[in-house]
Amino acid sequence: LTPLLNLLQLNAHLLKHIIGHGVGLRQFCDLARAYHSYNGKYDKAELEEIYDRTGLKRWSKQLHAFLIDYIGVEPQELPSSEPAPHKACTLLEIVLEGGNFGKYGSRKAKPARTAIGRKLVTFTAFFSHLGFSLRYAPKEAFWTPVNLMIGNLR
Repeated sequence: LTPLLNLLQLNAHLLKHIIGHGVGLRQFCDLARAYHSYNGKYDKAELEEIYDRTGLKRWSKQLHAFLIDYIGVEPQELPSSEPAPHKACTLLEIVLEGGNFGKYGSRKAKPARTAIGRKLVTFTAFFSHLGFSLRYAPKEAFWTPVNLMIGNLR
């Protein structure tokens, strides 16, 4: 992928996992390394415009605050120097609670034996992050579970 598309894909993929079961630090490190490696090889203003047009701008500010505060990314390696409106503490709590894709968090339910049980576990994972998701990615917070439900009805 081009640097712009790769950075967009990594960003959106992190959001997908945050909305759902959870995500591990490795995925943040992947994005941090990508920003570092691509620094100077893409148009930062163009990436910011893409984040804005795709509805990822608010989420990206929070994500970038997390990368700076907890991963150690240099702010000049990120596409925007505009600070996040809030510290990334809530995002850190989500990562620590559901890291490694939610497999080991204290909210992790016992493995469900039935198909409907597994679907319920997935639904509760989305619901547990609903406050964060609605704040930073409201459309995704609504449509991701809806699309999952629709897909499961087929």
